[in-house]
Amino acid sequence: METMSKKSIFNRFTPAVIIPVILLVILVNIASFTVLYQNDRRVAKTAAELNHLYVAETDKNLRLIQEYLFLLQRNEGSFDMIRSEDEWTRMHAKLELQKSLETTISGFSLLDYIFTYDLQSSELLYAYGPGSTQQTRKGIRTYLESELFTGTPVPGNWEVVSIAGESYLLTLLESKKVFLGALVRMADFEEPLRQLSSESSFLSVVTDDKMIPASHLVFLEENGIQLKASTDFYLTGTRNHYYVRTDRSDAAPYCLCLVLPRTFLTGPGGFFLITLLLVSVSAVALIPLLTRLIRKDVVEPLKVLDTAIGEINSGDALYQIPLRDDPEEFVRVDKAFNNMTRQLHEAKIRAYEDVIEKQKLRLSYLQMQIRPHFFMNALTTVSNFARLGKQNELDSFIGYLASYLRYMFRSNLTLVPFKEELAHMETYLSMQELRFSGTLSHVFDIPEDTKTVMLPPFSVHNFAENVVKHAMSEQDHVTLYLQARLKDNALHITVEDNGSGMTEEALRQLNDPDYKPHAGQSIGVWNTRQTLRLLYGDRAGVKISDSLLGGTRVEMTIPLDVEERMNSDEDPSV
Repeated sequence: METMSKKSIFNRFTPAVIIPVILLVILVNIASFTVLYQNDRRVAKTAAELNHLYVAETDKNLRLIQEYLFLLQRNEGSFDMIRSEDEWTRMHAKLELQKSLETTISGFSLLDYIFTYDLQSSELLYAYGPGSTQQTRKGIRTYLESELFTGTPVPGNWEVVSIAGESYLLTLLESKKVFLGALVRMADFEEPLRQLSSESSFLSVVTDDKMIPASHLVFLEENGIQLKASTDFYLTGTRNHYYVRTDRSDAAPYCLCLVLPRTFLTGPGGFFLITLLLVSVSAVALIPLLTRLIRKDVVEPLKVLDTAIGEINSGDALYQIPLRDDPEEFVRVDKAFNNMTRQLHEAKIRAYEDVIEKQKLRLSYLQMQIRPHFFMNALTTVSNFARLGKQNELDSFIGYLASYLRYMFRSNLTLVPFKEELAHMETYLSMQELRFSGTLSHVFDIPEDTKTVMLPPFSVHNFAENVVKHAMSEQDHVTLYLQARLKDNALHITVEDNGSGMTEEALRQLNDPDYKPHAGQSIGVWNTRQTLRLLYGDRAGVKISDSLLGGTRVEMTIPLDVEERMNSDEDPSV
Protein backbone atom coordinates (compact mmCIF):
# COMPACT_ATOMS: atom_id res chain seq x y z
CA MET A 1 0.00 0.00 0.00
CA GLU A 2 1.33 3.44 -0.95
CA THR A 3 2.55 5.49 2.01
CA MET A 4 0.80 8.86 2.16
CA SER A 5 2.85 12.06 2.46
CA LYS A 6 2.76 14.18 5.58
CA LYS A 7 1.36 16.95 3.41
CA SER A 8 -1.61 14.86 2.27
CA ILE A 9 -5.14 15.87 3.21
CA PHE A 10 -5.72 12.73 5.24
CA ASN A 11 -2.57 12.95 7.40
CA ARG A 12 -3.16 16.63 8.06
CA PHE A 13 -6.84 16.18 8.83
CA THR A 14 -6.86 13.09 11.11
CA PRO A 15 -4.59 14.07 14.08
CA ALA A 16 -6.23 17.43 14.69
CA VAL A 17 -9.85 16.74 13.76
CA ILE A 18 -11.53 15.95 17.09
CA ILE A 19 -10.69 19.01 19.22
CA PRO A 20 -11.32 21.60 16.46
CA VAL A 21 -14.64 19.97 15.55
CA ILE A 22 -15.82 19.96 19.17
CA LEU A 23 -14.82 23.59 19.60
CA LEU A 24 -16.55 24.42 16.33
CA VAL A 25 -19.73 22.71 17.48
CA ILE A 26 -19.76 24.74 20.70
CA LEU A 27 -19.05 28.01 18.92
CA VAL A 28 -21.64 27.37 16.23
CA ASN A 29 -24.35 26.69 18.78
CA ILE A 30 -23.46 29.78 20.83
CA ALA A 31 -23.36 31.87 17.67
CA SER A 32 -26.69 30.47 16.47
CA PHE A 33 -28.30 31.19 19.85
CA THR A 34 -26.95 34.76 19.78
CA VAL A 35 -27.94 35.37 16.15
CA LEU A 36 -31.49 34.17 16.68
CA TYR A 37 -31.90 36.32 19.78
CA GLN A 38 -30.45 39.42 18.13
CA ASN A 39 -32.40 38.77 14.96
CA ASP A 40 -35.64 38.78 16.96
CA ARG A 41 -34.74 42.15 18.46
CA ARG A 42 -33.52 43.58 15.15
CA VAL A 43 -36.62 42.50 13.25
CA ALA A 44 -38.85 43.96 15.96
CA LYS A 45 -36.97 47.28 15.92
CA THR A 46 -36.99 47.53 12.12
CA ALA A 47 -40.67 46.66 11.89
CA ALA A 48 -41.51 49.21 14.60
CA GLU A 49 -39.62 51.96 12.77
CA LEU A 50 -41.33 51.05 9.53
CA ASN A 51 -44.74 51.07 11.20
CA HIS A 52 -44.06 54.47 12.78
CA LEU A 53 -42.82 55.99 9.53
CA TYR A 54 -45.81 54.66 7.65
CA VAL A 55 -48.25 56.19 10.15
CA ALA A 56 -46.44 59.51 9.83
CA GLU A 57 -46.61 59.33 6.04
CA THR A 58 -50.30 58.41 6.11
CA ASP A 59 -51.00 61.33 8.48
CA LYS A 60 -49.22 63.62 6.06
CA ASN A 61 -51.42 62.42 3.21
CA LEU A 62 -54.59 62.83 5.29
CA ARG A 63 -53.62 66.43 6.12
CA LEU A 64 -52.88 67.09 2.46
CA ILE A 65 -56.32 65.77 1.52
CA GLN A 66 -57.99 68.13 4.01
CA GLU A 67 -55.90 71.08 2.81
CA TYR A 68 -56.71 70.28 -0.80
CA LEU A 69 -60.44 70.01 -0.05
CA PHE A 70 -60.29 73.38 1.70
CA LEU A 71 -58.58 74.97 -1.32
CA LEU A 72 -61.02 73.27 -3.69
CA GLN A 73 -64.00 74.61 -1.74
CA ARG A 74 -62.47 78.08 -1.55
CA ASN A 75 -61.37 78.39 -5.18
CA GLU A 76 -64.06 76.38 -7.00
CA GLY A 77 -66.64 78.89 -8.27
CA SER A 78 -69.06 76.10 -9.15
CA PHE A 79 -70.18 75.84 -5.50
CA ASP A 80 -71.85 79.26 -5.75
CA MET A 81 -73.47 78.50 -9.10
CA ILE A 82 -75.13 75.12 -8.49
CA ARG A 83 -78.12 76.98 -6.98
CA SER A 84 -78.44 79.43 -9.86
CA GLU A 85 -81.96 80.06 -11.14
CA ASP A 86 -80.70 79.59 -14.70
CA GLU A 87 -80.90 75.89 -15.58
CA TRP A 88 -77.99 76.04 -18.07
CA THR A 89 -75.78 77.75 -15.48
CA ARG A 90 -76.65 75.10 -12.88
CA MET A 91 -75.90 72.27 -15.34
CA HIS A 92 -72.57 73.82 -16.34
CA ALA A 93 -71.62 74.32 -12.68
CA LYS A 94 -72.41 70.69 -11.89
CA LEU A 95 -70.27 69.46 -14.78
CA GLU A 96 -67.35 71.62 -13.71
CA LEU A 97 -67.74 70.48 -10.12
CA GLN A 98 -67.87 66.82 -11.19
CA LYS A 99 -64.69 67.31 -13.20
CA SER A 100 -62.97 68.87 -10.18
CA LEU A 101 -63.98 65.90 -8.00
CA GLU A 102 -62.60 63.39 -10.52
CA THR A 103 -59.36 65.36 -10.86
CA THR A 104 -58.98 65.46 -7.07
CA ILE A 105 -59.48 61.73 -6.51
CA SER A 106 -57.04 60.84 -9.27
CA GLY A 107 -54.37 62.84 -7.45
CA PHE A 108 -54.67 60.99 -4.12
CA SER A 109 -54.24 57.21 -4.16
CA LEU A 110 -55.46 57.07 -0.53
CA LEU A 111 -58.90 58.48 -1.37
CA ASP A 112 -61.78 56.05 -1.94
CA TYR A 113 -64.67 58.49 -2.34
CA ILE A 114 -65.12 62.27 -2.66
CA PHE A 115 -68.48 63.98 -2.83
CA THR A 116 -70.52 67.17 -2.58
CA TYR A 117 -74.04 67.29 -1.16
CA ASP A 118 -76.51 70.17 -1.35
CA LEU A 119 -78.89 70.05 1.61
CA GLN A 120 -81.27 72.41 -0.14
CA SER A 121 -81.74 70.29 -3.31
CA SER A 122 -80.66 66.92 -1.78
CA GLU A 123 -78.40 66.46 -4.79
CA LEU A 124 -75.25 64.33 -4.49
CA LEU A 125 -72.20 64.57 -6.79
CA TYR A 126 -69.37 62.11 -6.27
CA ALA A 127 -66.24 60.46 -7.66
CA TYR A 128 -64.67 57.20 -6.51
CA GLY A 129 -61.25 55.60 -6.64
CA PRO A 130 -60.24 52.73 -8.97
CA GLY A 131 -60.16 50.17 -6.14
CA SER A 132 -63.82 50.50 -5.21
CA THR A 133 -66.42 47.91 -6.21
CA GLN A 134 -70.00 48.49 -7.29
CA GLN A 135 -71.26 47.05 -4.01
CA THR A 136 -68.99 49.38 -2.02
CA ARG A 137 -70.07 52.43 -4.00
CA LYS A 138 -73.73 51.53 -3.50
CA GLY A 139 -73.22 51.15 0.25
CA ILE A 140 -71.41 54.51 0.50
CA ARG A 141 -74.11 56.32 -1.43
CA THR A 142 -76.83 54.74 0.72
CA TYR A 143 -74.99 55.85 3.87
CA LEU A 144 -74.58 59.42 2.66
CA GLU A 145 -78.20 59.83 1.56
CA SER A 146 -80.01 57.87 4.27
CA GLU A 147 -77.81 58.30 7.36
CA LEU A 148 -75.28 61.12 7.19
CA PHE A 149 -77.47 63.83 5.70
CA THR A 150 -80.79 62.82 7.30
CA GLY A 151 -79.77 64.95 10.25
CA THR A 152 -77.46 67.93 10.34
CA PRO A 153 -73.88 66.75 9.74
CA VAL A 154 -71.16 68.60 11.61
CA PRO A 155 -68.08 69.57 9.58
CA GLY A 156 -64.74 69.07 11.23
CA ASN A 157 -61.76 66.75 11.41
CA TRP A 158 -61.57 63.13 10.38
CA GLU A 159 -63.95 60.76 12.15
CA VAL A 160 -64.55 57.00 11.94
CA VAL A 161 -67.82 55.82 10.37
CA SER A 162 -69.10 52.32 9.56
CA ILE A 163 -70.41 51.75 6.04
CA ALA A 164 -71.58 48.36 4.73
CA GLY A 165 -69.70 46.54 7.47
CA GLU A 166 -66.38 48.35 6.85
CA SER A 167 -64.67 51.21 8.69
CA TYR A 168 -63.97 54.50 6.88
CA LEU A 169 -62.44 57.84 7.81
CA LEU A 170 -64.77 60.74 6.93
CA THR A 171 -64.03 64.46 6.74
CA LEU A 172 -66.51 67.21 5.85
CA LEU A 173 -66.32 70.89 4.85
CA GLU A 174 -69.45 73.05 4.69
CA SER A 175 -70.27 76.30 2.92
CA LYS A 176 -73.83 77.67 2.70
CA LYS A 177 -75.30 74.22 3.37
CA VAL A 178 -73.24 72.68 0.56
CA PHE A 179 -70.97 69.94 1.94
CA LEU A 180 -67.68 68.79 0.46
CA GLY A 181 -66.44 65.50 1.93
CA ALA A 182 -64.03 62.59 1.46
CA LEU A 183 -63.94 58.96 2.59
CA VAL A 184 -60.87 56.77 3.12
CA ARG A 185 -61.19 53.02 3.70
CA MET A 186 -59.18 52.21 6.82
CA ALA A 187 -58.32 48.65 5.76
CA ASP A 188 -56.48 50.12 2.74
CA PHE A 189 -53.89 51.62 5.13
CA GLU A 190 -52.37 48.14 5.42
CA GLU A 191 -51.99 47.57 1.66
CA PRO A 192 -48.46 49.03 1.15
CA LEU A 193 -47.22 47.00 4.15
CA ARG A 194 -48.65 43.64 3.11
CA GLN A 195 -45.78 42.62 0.83
CA LEU A 196 -43.19 43.59 3.41
CA SER A 197 -45.12 41.84 6.18
CA SER A 198 -45.35 38.61 4.16
CA GLU A 199 -41.58 38.64 3.72
CA SER A 200 -40.73 39.59 7.31
CA SER A 201 -43.52 37.70 9.18
CA PHE A 202 -45.04 40.77 10.84
CA LEU A 203 -48.61 42.01 10.58
CA SER A 204 -50.05 45.53 10.68
CA VAL A 205 -53.61 45.95 11.97
CA VAL A 206 -55.50 49.24 11.67
CA THR A 207 -57.93 50.18 14.47
CA ASP A 208 -60.01 53.16 15.49
CA ASP A 209 -59.01 55.35 18.44
CA LYS A 210 -60.81 52.92 20.79
CA MET A 211 -58.56 50.05 19.61
CA ILE A 212 -61.37 48.29 17.73
CA PRO A 213 -59.73 46.55 14.76
CA ALA A 214 -60.93 47.23 11.21
CA SER A 215 -59.38 44.04 9.74
CA HIS A 216 -57.84 40.66 10.60
CA LEU A 217 -60.60 39.99 13.12
CA VAL A 218 -60.46 36.19 12.69
CA PHE A 219 -56.67 36.05 13.07
CA LEU A 220 -56.71 38.16 16.23
CA GLU A 221 -59.50 36.12 17.79
CA GLU A 222 -57.98 32.71 16.93
CA ASN A 223 -54.62 33.66 18.44
CA GLY A 224 -56.03 35.46 21.49
CA ILE A 225 -54.27 38.75 20.66
CA GLN A 226 -55.34 41.78 22.71
CA LEU A 227 -54.64 45.23 21.21
CA LYS A 228 -53.64 48.09 23.53
CA ALA A 229 -52.63 51.70 22.94
CA SER A 230 -49.00 51.14 23.95
CA THR A 231 -45.97 52.48 22.10
CA ASP A 232 -43.79 49.88 23.84
CA PHE A 233 -43.75 46.21 22.89
CA TYR A 234 -45.85 43.94 25.10
CA LEU A 235 -46.48 40.18 25.00
CA THR A 236 -49.95 38.88 24.19
CA GLY A 237 -51.73 36.02 22.48
CA THR A 238 -51.86 32.32 23.24
CA ARG A 239 -48.84 31.49 25.46
CA ASN A 240 -47.55 35.04 24.85
CA HIS A 241 -46.31 34.17 21.37
CA TYR A 242 -46.72 37.70 19.95
CA TYR A 243 -45.09 41.09 20.47
CA VAL A 244 -47.46 44.04 19.89
CA ARG A 245 -46.96 47.81 19.87
CA THR A 246 -49.21 50.63 18.66
CA ASP A 247 -48.61 53.89 16.76
CA ARG A 248 -51.41 56.40 17.21
CA SER A 249 -52.24 58.87 14.43
CA ASP A 250 -51.94 62.61 15.07
CA ALA A 251 -54.17 63.51 12.12
CA ALA A 252 -57.14 61.14 12.45
CA PRO A 253 -58.79 58.84 15.02
CA TYR A 254 -57.01 55.64 14.06
CA CYS A 255 -54.07 53.51 15.23
CA LEU A 256 -51.76 51.09 13.42
CA CYS A 257 -50.78 48.07 15.55
CA LEU A 258 -47.68 46.04 14.77
CA VAL A 259 -48.10 42.31 15.52
CA LEU A 260 -44.83 40.37 15.48
CA PRO A 261 -44.46 36.61 16.18
CA ARG A 262 -42.06 35.72 18.98
CA THR A 263 -39.88 33.29 17.02
CA PHE A 264 -36.94 32.93 19.42
CA LEU A 265 -36.98 29.38 20.90
CA THR A 266 -40.71 28.99 20.16
CA GLY A 267 -40.80 29.51 16.38
CA PRO A 268 -38.78 28.14 13.46
CA GLY A 269 -35.60 29.63 14.89
CA GLY A 270 -35.87 27.62 18.10
CA PHE A 271 -36.53 24.43 16.16
CA PHE A 272 -33.47 25.16 14.03
CA LEU A 273 -31.30 25.70 17.12
CA ILE A 274 -32.32 22.40 18.76
CA THR A 275 -31.84 20.53 15.49
CA LEU A 276 -28.40 22.06 15.05
CA LEU A 277 -27.38 20.98 18.55
CA LEU A 278 -28.47 17.35 17.98
CA VAL A 279 -26.74 17.17 14.62
CA SER A 280 -23.53 18.60 16.08
CA VAL A 281 -23.41 16.03 18.91
CA SER A 282 -24.04 13.21 16.44
CA ALA A 283 -21.27 14.50 14.20
CA VAL A 284 -18.72 14.40 17.04
CA ALA A 285 -19.67 10.79 17.83
CA LEU A 286 -19.20 9.78 14.20
CA ILE A 287 -15.77 11.38 13.72
CA PRO A 288 -13.71 8.10 13.73
CA LEU A 289 -15.94 6.45 11.14
CA LEU A 290 -16.05 9.59 9.03
CA THR A 291 -12.25 9.76 9.06
CA ARG A 292 -11.91 6.31 7.47
CA LEU A 293 -14.61 7.04 4.92
CA ILE A 294 -12.99 10.32 3.99
CA ARG A 295 -9.68 8.60 3.30
CA LYS A 296 -11.17 5.94 1.04
CA ASP A 297 -13.98 7.78 -0.72
CA VAL A 298 -12.71 11.37 -0.84
CA VAL A 299 -8.94 11.69 -0.50
CA GLU A 300 -8.01 8.98 -3.01
CA PRO A 301 -10.36 10.19 -5.78
CA LEU A 302 -9.16 13.75 -5.18
CA LYS A 303 -5.58 12.62 -5.73
CA VAL A 304 -6.60 11.15 -9.09
CA LEU A 305 -8.32 14.42 -10.03
CA ASP A 306 -5.29 16.41 -8.91
CA THR A 307 -3.09 14.29 -11.20
CA ALA A 308 -5.40 15.04 -14.13
CA ILE A 309 -5.28 18.77 -13.41
CA GLY A 310 -1.50 18.58 -13.40
CA GLU A 311 -1.56 16.94 -16.83
CA ILE A 312 -3.81 19.70 -18.16
CA ASN A 313 -1.48 22.37 -16.76
CA SER A 314 1.48 20.66 -18.43
CA GLY A 315 -0.16 21.05 -21.85
CA ASP A 316 -2.03 17.77 -22.38
CA ALA A 317 -5.46 19.32 -22.98
CA LEU A 318 -6.99 15.96 -24.05
CA TYR A 319 -5.92 13.98 -20.98
CA GLN A 320 -8.46 11.33 -19.92
CA ILE A 321 -8.95 10.17 -16.30
CA PRO A 322 -9.01 6.35 -16.01
CA LEU A 323 -12.37 5.30 -14.56
CA ARG A 324 -12.22 3.28 -11.31
CA ASP A 325 -14.55 1.79 -8.71
CA ASP A 326 -14.91 5.10 -6.88
CA PRO A 327 -18.09 6.54 -5.37
CA GLU A 328 -20.71 7.39 -7.97
CA GLU A 329 -20.25 11.13 -7.55
CA PHE A 330 -16.53 10.97 -8.33
CA VAL A 331 -17.20 8.69 -11.30
CA ARG A 332 -19.51 11.37 -12.69
CA VAL A 333 -16.87 14.02 -12.01
CA ASP A 334 -14.25 11.96 -13.87
CA LYS A 335 -16.58 11.48 -16.84
CA ALA A 336 -17.39 15.18 -16.88
CA PHE A 337 -13.68 16.01 -16.77
CA ASN A 338 -13.04 13.70 -19.72
CA ASN A 339 -15.74 15.50 -21.73
CA MET A 340 -14.59 18.96 -20.71
CA THR A 341 -11.94 19.52 -23.37
CA ARG A 342 -14.30 18.51 -26.17
CA GLN A 343 -17.06 20.80 -24.89
CA LEU A 344 -14.92 23.92 -24.43
CA HIS A 345 -14.94 24.72 -28.12
CA GLU A 346 -18.70 24.20 -28.44
CA ALA A 347 -19.33 26.29 -25.32
CA LYS A 348 -17.27 29.12 -26.77
CA ILE A 349 -19.36 29.12 -29.96
CA ARG A 350 -22.62 29.03 -28.01
CA ALA A 351 -21.50 31.92 -25.81
CA TYR A 352 -20.71 34.00 -28.89
CA GLU A 353 -24.14 33.27 -30.39
CA ASP A 354 -25.82 34.19 -27.10
CA VAL A 355 -24.09 37.58 -27.10
CA ILE A 356 -25.26 38.28 -30.65
CA GLU A 357 -28.84 37.27 -29.78
CA LYS A 358 -28.89 39.50 -26.68
CA GLN A 359 -27.68 42.43 -28.76
CA LYS A 360 -30.47 41.85 -31.26
CA LEU A 361 -33.09 41.64 -28.50
CA ARG A 362 -31.82 44.86 -26.92
CA LEU A 363 -31.86 46.58 -30.31
CA SER A 364 -35.47 45.51 -30.89
CA TYR A 365 -36.41 46.92 -27.48
CA LEU A 366 -34.86 50.30 -28.29
CA GLN A 367 -36.67 50.44 -31.64
CA MET A 368 -40.11 49.55 -30.24
CA GLN A 369 -40.31 52.17 -27.47
CA ILE A 370 -43.75 53.78 -27.63
CA ARG A 371 -44.07 57.54 -28.12
CA PRO A 372 -47.07 58.39 -25.91
CA HIS A 373 -46.90 62.15 -26.45
CA PHE A 374 -47.26 61.69 -30.23
CA PHE A 375 -50.42 59.60 -29.88
CA MET A 376 -51.94 62.03 -27.40
CA ASN A 377 -51.24 64.97 -29.77
CA ALA A 378 -52.62 62.98 -32.74
CA LEU A 379 -55.86 62.18 -30.93
CA THR A 380 -56.22 65.82 -29.85
CA THR A 381 -55.71 67.00 -33.45
CA VAL A 382 -58.31 64.53 -34.77
CA SER A 383 -60.74 65.76 -32.11
CA ASN A 384 -60.09 69.43 -33.01
CA PHE A 385 -60.60 68.86 -36.75
CA ALA A 386 -63.85 66.99 -36.09
CA ARG A 387 -65.10 69.65 -33.68
CA LEU A 388 -64.28 72.49 -36.11
CA GLY A 389 -65.83 70.67 -39.09
CA LYS A 390 -62.57 70.55 -41.10
CA GLN A 391 -63.45 67.35 -42.97
CA ASN A 392 -60.69 67.59 -45.61
CA GLU A 393 -57.98 68.16 -43.03
CA LEU A 394 -59.45 65.35 -40.89
CA ASP A 395 -59.41 62.88 -43.80
CA SER A 396 -55.83 63.79 -44.71
CA PHE A 397 -54.63 63.60 -41.12
CA ILE A 398 -56.19 60.16 -40.54
CA GLY A 399 -54.60 58.89 -43.76
CA TYR A 400 -51.19 60.14 -42.62
CA LEU A 401 -51.74 58.62 -39.16
CA ALA A 402 -52.54 55.23 -40.73
CA SER A 403 -49.29 55.38 -42.73
CA TYR A 404 -47.38 56.36 -39.58
CA LEU A 405 -48.77 53.42 -37.59
CA ARG A 406 -48.11 51.01 -40.48
CA TYR A 407 -44.44 51.99 -40.47
CA MET A 408 -44.18 51.86 -36.69
CA PHE A 409 -45.62 48.34 -36.42
CA ARG A 410 -43.14 46.99 -38.97
CA SER A 411 -40.19 48.76 -37.32
CA ASN A 412 -39.13 45.59 -35.51
CA LEU A 413 -36.83 45.15 -38.52
CA THR A 414 -33.21 45.86 -37.68
CA LEU A 415 -32.62 47.93 -40.84
CA VAL A 416 -34.82 49.65 -43.44
CA PRO A 417 -33.93 51.48 -46.69
CA PHE A 418 -33.32 55.19 -46.26
CA LYS A 419 -36.12 55.92 -48.76
CA GLU A 420 -38.66 54.27 -46.43
CA GLU A 421 -37.41 56.35 -43.50
CA LEU A 422 -37.76 59.44 -45.72
CA ALA A 423 -41.31 58.49 -46.69
CA HIS A 424 -42.15 58.05 -43.01
CA MET A 425 -40.66 61.49 -42.22
CA GLU A 426 -42.72 63.03 -45.04
CA THR A 427 -45.81 61.46 -43.49
CA TYR A 428 -44.95 62.73 -40.00
CA LEU A 429 -44.11 66.27 -41.15
CA SER A 430 -47.28 66.43 -43.27
CA MET A 431 -49.27 65.57 -40.14
CA GLN A 432 -47.52 68.31 -38.20
CA GLU A 433 -47.98 70.85 -41.01
CA LEU A 434 -51.71 70.14 -40.88
CA ARG A 435 -51.60 70.52 -37.11
CA PHE A 436 -49.52 73.74 -37.16
CA SER A 437 -51.02 75.28 -40.29
CA GLY A 438 -48.72 77.88 -41.87
CA THR A 439 -46.02 77.64 -39.19
CA LEU A 440 -44.01 74.56 -40.28
CA SER A 441 -42.31 73.62 -43.55
CA HIS A 442 -39.50 71.30 -44.62
CA VAL A 443 -36.85 71.11 -47.32
CA PHE A 444 -35.21 67.79 -48.32
CA ASP A 445 -31.98 67.58 -50.31
CA ILE A 446 -31.63 63.82 -50.89
CA PRO A 447 -29.66 62.40 -53.89
CA GLU A 448 -30.98 59.18 -55.40
CA ASP A 449 -27.80 57.21 -54.63
CA THR A 450 -28.43 57.62 -50.89
CA LYS A 451 -31.98 56.24 -50.81
CA THR A 452 -30.99 52.55 -50.92
CA VAL A 453 -28.67 52.75 -47.91
CA MET A 454 -29.88 50.58 -45.01
CA LEU A 455 -30.24 52.26 -41.59
CA PRO A 456 -32.17 51.68 -38.32
CA PRO A 457 -35.84 52.77 -38.40
CA PHE A 458 -36.70 56.03 -36.58
CA SER A 459 -33.00 56.97 -36.44
CA VAL A 460 -33.57 60.15 -38.50
CA HIS A 461 -37.23 60.58 -37.55
CA ASN A 462 -36.34 61.12 -33.88
CA PHE A 463 -34.49 64.36 -34.68
CA ALA A 464 -37.31 65.65 -36.91
CA GLU A 465 -39.69 64.95 -34.02
CA ASN A 466 -37.44 66.96 -31.67
CA VAL A 467 -37.67 69.96 -34.02
CA VAL A 468 -41.48 69.86 -33.85
CA LYS A 469 -41.50 69.35 -30.07
CA HIS A 470 -39.02 72.07 -29.12
CA ALA A 471 -38.57 74.60 -31.95
CA MET A 472 -42.28 75.01 -32.72
CA SER A 473 -42.99 76.52 -29.33
CA GLU A 474 -40.49 79.30 -29.79
CA GLN A 475 -40.77 80.56 -33.42
CA ASP A 476 -43.60 81.91 -35.56
CA HIS A 477 -42.43 79.81 -38.52
CA VAL A 478 -39.99 76.91 -38.42
CA THR A 479 -38.31 75.25 -41.41
CA LEU A 480 -36.66 71.83 -41.14
CA TYR A 481 -33.75 71.11 -43.50
CA LEU A 482 -32.63 67.55 -44.27
CA GLN A 483 -29.55 66.75 -46.35
CA ALA A 484 -27.85 63.42 -47.13
CA ARG A 485 -24.56 62.63 -48.90
CA LEU A 486 -22.39 59.55 -49.53
CA LYS A 487 -18.78 60.08 -48.57
CA ASP A 488 -15.89 57.89 -47.35
CA ASN A 489 -17.98 54.66 -47.44
CA ALA A 490 -20.58 56.17 -45.13
CA LEU A 491 -23.92 57.98 -45.28
CA HIS A 492 -23.73 61.50 -43.81
CA ILE A 493 -27.10 62.96 -42.78
CA THR A 494 -27.69 66.52 -41.55
CA VAL A 495 -30.88 67.71 -39.85
CA GLU A 496 -31.16 71.36 -38.84
CA ASP A 497 -33.76 74.03 -38.18
CA ASN A 498 -34.07 77.79 -37.85
CA GLY A 499 -35.42 77.74 -34.31
CA SER A 500 -33.78 79.32 -31.26
CA GLY A 501 -31.39 76.42 -30.58
CA MET A 502 -30.25 74.90 -27.27
CA THR A 503 -28.30 76.04 -24.25
CA GLU A 504 -24.62 75.14 -23.92
CA GLU A 505 -25.44 72.83 -21.01
CA ALA A 506 -28.05 70.95 -23.08
CA LEU A 507 -25.60 70.54 -25.98
CA ARG A 508 -22.91 69.29 -23.61
CA GLN A 509 -25.22 66.67 -22.10
CA LEU A 510 -26.55 65.42 -25.45
CA ASN A 511 -23.02 65.05 -26.87
CA ASP A 512 -21.85 63.11 -23.81
CA PRO A 513 -21.85 59.39 -24.86
CA ASP A 514 -22.49 58.31 -21.24
CA TYR A 515 -25.44 60.67 -20.66
CA LYS A 516 -28.69 58.93 -19.69
CA PRO A 517 -32.01 60.82 -19.87
CA HIS A 518 -34.29 61.20 -16.84
CA ALA A 519 -38.09 61.18 -16.80
CA GLY A 520 -38.37 60.75 -20.59
CA GLN A 521 -36.20 63.79 -21.51
CA SER A 522 -34.25 63.37 -24.78
CA ILE A 523 -35.19 59.66 -24.90
CA GLY A 524 -35.26 59.75 -28.72
CA VAL A 525 -31.70 61.06 -28.95
CA TRP A 526 -30.51 58.50 -26.40
CA ASN A 527 -32.29 55.63 -28.22
CA THR A 528 -30.76 56.61 -31.54
CA ARG A 529 -27.26 56.80 -30.09
CA GLN A 530 -27.67 53.40 -28.34
CA THR A 531 -29.01 51.79 -31.51
CA LEU A 532 -26.10 53.08 -33.60
CA ARG A 533 -23.64 51.93 -30.95
CA LEU A 534 -25.08 48.38 -30.97
CA LEU A 535 -25.05 48.12 -34.77
CA TYR A 536 -21.88 49.97 -35.74
CA GLY A 537 -19.75 50.39 -32.63
CA ASP A 538 -17.49 53.46 -32.76
CA ARG A 539 -17.75 53.81 -36.54
CA ALA A 540 -21.12 55.59 -36.35
CA GLY A 541 -21.94 58.69 -34.41
CA VAL A 542 -24.28 61.58 -33.67
CA LYS A 543 -23.03 65.14 -33.19
CA ILE A 544 -25.33 67.97 -32.04
CA SER A 545 -24.34 71.64 -32.36
CA ASP A 546 -25.69 75.14 -32.99
CA SER A 547 -26.87 75.78 -36.54
CA LEU A 548 -25.92 78.85 -38.57
CA LEU A 549 -29.65 79.13 -39.31
CA GLY A 550 -30.24 79.94 -35.65
CA GLY A 551 -31.53 76.58 -34.43
CA THR A 552 -29.93 73.19 -33.85
CA ARG A 553 -27.81 71.08 -36.22
CA VAL A 554 -27.60 67.26 -35.97
CA GLU A 555 -24.98 65.34 -37.95
CA MET A 556 -25.22 61.54 -38.26
CA THR A 557 -22.66 59.17 -39.74
CA ILE A 558 -23.77 55.65 -40.76
CA PRO A 559 -21.31 53.08 -42.28
CA LEU A 560 -22.45 51.29 -45.43
CA ASP A 561 -21.27 47.74 -44.62
CA VAL A 562 -23.43 46.99 -41.55
CA GLU A 563 -25.85 44.70 -43.43
CA GLU A 564 -23.04 42.41 -44.52
CA ARG A 565 -21.70 42.30 -40.95
CA MET A 566 -25.14 41.63 -39.40
CA ASN A 567 -25.79 38.69 -41.76
CA SER A 568 -22.38 37.06 -41.30
CA ASP A 569 -22.49 33.69 -39.50
CA GLU A 570 -18.76 33.31 -39.08
CA ASP A 571 -17.27 33.16 -35.64
CA PRO A 572 -14.46 35.72 -35.75
CA SER A 573 -12.73 34.01 -32.84
CA VAL A 574 -12.29 30.68 -34.71
